[in-house]
Amino acid sequence: MDFSKLKKMLLVAAVSALPALSFAQDVEVITVEGGEGPILSRNQQEYSLAVEQAMLALHAKNYESSYRLLTKGARFGNKQSQFYLAMSYFNGWGTEIDNKQGWLWLNVAMEARNSQWNHSFKKIADAIPEEIQTAWQADVAHHIETYGAQATEHNCKRYRPTGSSITEIICEREFDGS
Repeated sequence: MDFSKLKKMLLVAAVSALPALSFAQDVEVITVEGGEGPILSRNQQEYSLAVEQAMLALHAKNYESSYRLLTKGARFGNKQSQFYLAMSYFNGWGTEIDNKQGWLWLNVAMEARNSQWNHSFKKIADAIPEEIQTAWQADVAHHIETYGAQATEHNCKRYRPTGSSITEIICEREFDGS
């Protein structure tokens, strides 16, 4: 076999493998190259990226990064980020255990309702004495006022999954289209 031909084949193989190698990168560093896609406002891009990165980091058990990214997504008003940030506080994932912060974020997340979250909420509510829940109620109200659906421009609506008799509430971010 001609060695110059072999070198060219190896070079082509190495160059074509480069895009695949870009996937083996840190969860926090995502590079997207080329392609025509919808033009999103910076806010929508930042919002979506924060939520996606947070969930990837949490799934990878990279708790320090997931905590930081979940906090960012939660402050944007994303209910999934708020729920998992609450779980981070309750379980000490990437932060010290802080039941009060967990309770505040869990209550904000519960503006969206689904059966799994309801189950978790009930178990946690049963574990926290009523007098403590009452003492935290003003802080819960302030957290909802600051990070709730209305404050973060989310639209919450009832939704019934196909084939289910259970009605859930989903909250989605309203974007201005810019």
